[in-house]
Amino acid sequence: MNKKEKTYYLKLREKVGKQKLLLPAVAVFIKNERKEMLLVRKNGEKKWVFPGGYVELDESIAQTAQREVYEETGYKVKIGKIIGVCSGKKLTKTYKNGDVVQPLIIFVQAFTKSIGKKTDKEEIAEVKYFPIKKPPVLENCCREKYLMLKDFQTK
Repeated sequence: MNKKEKTYYLKLREKVGKQKLLLPAVAVFIKNERKEMLLVRKNGEKKWVFPGGYVELDESIAQTAQREVYEETGYKVKIGKIIGVCSGKKLTKTYKNGDVVQPLIIFVQAFTKSIGKKTDKEEIAEVKYFPIKKPPVLENCCREKYLMLKDFQTK
């Protein structure tokens, strides 16, 4: 997406202000050959998250996953299976600007097709692989996904 173009989310915000929005989102699990998972750390944050973001209007879940992974990591990916869905009040987040969102997150697996450099330097501070069995400190929203992942890996 062209960074100068207003996202669906921003257009919606202009209409409803700061009130809570229910927004579809995607999070992506990528595992390397050493059984490590790829995580990102956003600028200004200490905890780690799975790559991902909000679905844009007319975009499929697979397209969102591919776009977000590429923007945040520089990796081109092929989407695999759905791992699970996270939703509910516990995921509500208030951003620093006062915007409130309650995401409905589709957690998917993906496989790397090519590796590049992250393109979104404003949002992402660091991209790194971690052992699946020894994750770093995860954001609250990622703890539920991590538990789903453990269950998914055993199937």
